[in-house]
Amino acid sequence: MNSKFCAAPFVHMYVHSNEGERICCMSTEETYVTDDTELNLQKRWTSDYYKNIRTQFLNNEEPEICDKCFSLERAGGTSDRMRFNNLYLEDLMPNVDTGNQYDAPFDLDIRPGNLCNLRCRMCGPVSSSQLQKETQENKSLSVILGNGNITTSDVLSRDENIEYILKHAEQSKRIKFLGGEPTIMPEVDKILDILIERELFETPLHFTTNCTNGNKRFIDKIRKFKKVSFNYSVDGTGKVVEYIRDPVKFKSINTNIQIYHDIAEHGQISFAYQAY
Repeated sequence: MNSKFCAAPFVHMYVHSNEGERICCMSTEETYVTDDTELNLQKRWTSDYYKNIRTQFLNNEEPEICDKCFSLERAGGTSDRMRFNNLYLEDLMPNVDTGNQYDAPFDLDIRPGNLCNLRCRMCGPVSSSQLQKETQENKSLSVILGNGNITTSDVLSRDENIEYILKHAEQSKRIKFLGGEPTIMPEVDKILDILIERELFETPLHFTTNCTNGNKRFIDKIRKFKKVSFNYSVDGTGKVVEYIRDPVKFKSINTNIQIYHDIAEHGQISFAYQAY
């Protein structure tokens, strides 16, 4: 394969509740879900937009939207492009129209919405329903937090979309869940139920979580899977994290992180570097 190739548009789908045809979390498009092509994930996967990006990579070109990865590599860093290629390049049969030999994405980055139980001080309405509510109630906060009028689509409330992105989940080497807080989202719960029903317990699952959900129902579900990993969103201990991630209690984090870590194949702290 050529030196500038990226497997992402051939295997990966980034599904965000209010963003449209973005190739991945590192690509720089500023799009929003507005039409049926974006709301229908099968149409999105086979759209001219995806086909154009795939063609550019097969022609050994650098798509403009992928500048973050290429800039990072030129600076000596390890990019998401390199990670995608390491995961999938060996077995991938690239196809401009269908992406791959399975005719559907199977590496997933799923972000159903901004539902969250915290008001983290470095966050905003796009990723926190609590901050969205606070901004709507206090308009002056929009100067700091941004507009609280977040439009959330029903892209992951549609059964046909979930069925499509899980069509070849057995081929996946990574399904990521982010939020908001993914462990309390009904869409995530539904996806877990489908994977359990299909007995796809080898499917690698990755959660970015604030470690506040010790709900037995959720814990019992993820215990069924053999390859679960976590990014723990924790920025300190004791009063420090309680100040940053209001209204969390460190005791709750400390309890839940140990439960998660007992389940996890891998877990790491993922903190926001900040003045606090």
